[in-house]
Amino acid sequence: MKMKALSLWQPWAQAMRCDIKRIETRSWPTTYRGPLALHAAKRWTREQRELCDLWPFTLCSEGLNGSAFGAVIAVVELYDCVPTVDIEPRLTPRERAIGNYAPGRFAWFTRYVRATGPVFLTGRQGLWNVDIDVDPYPRAVDVFEDCEQCKRGMASTRLRVMTDRNGFVYGKTLCQTCYREEVGREVAADAQRGATDIGPDWAR
Repeated sequence: MKMKALSLWQPWAQAMRCDIKRIETRSWPTTYRGPLALHAAKRWTREQRELCDLWPFTLCSEGLNGSAFGAVIAVVELYDCVPTVDIEPRLTPRERAIGNYAPGRFAWFTRYVRATGPVFLTGRQGLWNVDIDVDPYPRAVDVFEDCEQCKRGMASTRLRVMTDRNGFVYGKTLCQTCYREEVGREVAADAQRGATDIGPDWAR
């Protein structure tokens, strides 16, 4: 499928692939909306490696290996772009720590991350075109599985998950009770820190 692509250095690309980072910032805005392939650049310096030992990169650095460089490693939906000054006061500590929200920059909002590949390609600056065999549009389905969180084998509980046309499930598979509890904890934690979660719509 044809779509736009964006190259990122590691470990920021891996953070987006793992859904640790949902907002990418750039010095320029974009009017593009739709599927976006995330390309991990080949650049890998000592400074970048040292970042993997720091929070919040520690949440996703285990997946960094030889296949995570010079390749498309995920697809997301780019659904909004706003000046960073408009959202900086509302950022969660994790997003603030993992991005550059200096004045004059722009926040690119992404959601529905889907790990792919790797699809090895030469990266470019700015937005560029790719044609890769991946379905970027998730669909909601009802499944009957064990809840990842409570581990109680709730086979009769209806779960909402996101899956692509090939059946690959991504995101947490939670029963409704655990989902409500997790969202409640996140909202309470953000309120205590004085921040508002501005993540993807499906997580609210």
